[in-house]
Formats: sequence, structure tokens, C-alpha cells
Amino acid sequence: MNFSVPSIVKDEDEWGKRGYSGYSSVGRLDNSKSVEASNSIQVDCVKADSIIPDDCEIEFLKLDLQGGELNTLKGMPRILENVRFMWIEYIGNDPMLLDYIIDSDFLVFDTEYFFLGSPTEEVSEIFRITKNDVTLSTDAKAFFWF
Repeated sequence: MNFSVPSIVKDEDEWGKRGYSGYSSVGRLDNSKSVEASNSIQVDCVKADSIIPDDCEIEFLKLDLQGGELNTLKGMPRILENVRFMWIEYIGNDPMLLDYIIDSDFLVFDTEYFFLGSPTEEVSEIFRITKNDVTLSTDAKAFFWF
């Protein structure tokens, strides 16, 4: 698959000035025609069930795969039989991921929400803002809330 990295911190960016030049937190697996070859590399993808030995029981699973979570879970049905707890960083771009997790009989617990921009007055009245005016590696502003 293509692993696309559409935004990389430049020396002159706020994060670049703090020593993070070349860093990116927005890479993702993407095989669409819109992926620019200069911003992507080919990576090998295999099903976890095919490389993790049968006698290896995994009880805790953490995934932060930049949009590859659903395909990863579908590639490990044998492993998921023993998983008791999963921590998944979910960015909300694949609505089928939540359905798959629920259909697999896992309970879902929510954590902080992340949004680009600044909170409106209405958002500030309804939700507890936990981090405001966060600058992302793309120089975009964001905030977190419960």
C-alpha cells in the first residue's frame, strides 16, 4: 500500500523552530489515485494472524495506524479472540471501525475529542475544554474537550 505523508514540519514552522523539523503526525495508508508519489512510499502490509504464532495470546492491543485500524482488526480475527482490552486512537474517518468493534462484542469507552480551530461560545458552555489553542505539526490550531 501507499503510506502517504501529506504534511511535514519545515524549519520555519512553529514546531520546526522547536527542533521538530521533518516530523509528521498526519501520515496514513492510502491507495487512492490522489496520493502524490513524492509524498508517499510503498509499504508491505500483512495480516497479523499470519505472522503472530498461534500459541501467542495477546490480551492488550494498542493501535494508532493513521486510518489503517479497521483493516488491521479484520486481519487478526484469531488474535482478537484473546484480546481483553484495546486502546485505539480513532480519528473518525472510517465510520465502519466503530461498528466492527461493537459487532466484535467489545465495550467502547470514549476519551477526549479533538477538533480543529477554536471552541465556540456554545461549545465552551456545553463541554469541558481540556486543551485550547493547541498548535499542530501542520501549524493548524486545535482544541480538546470532554
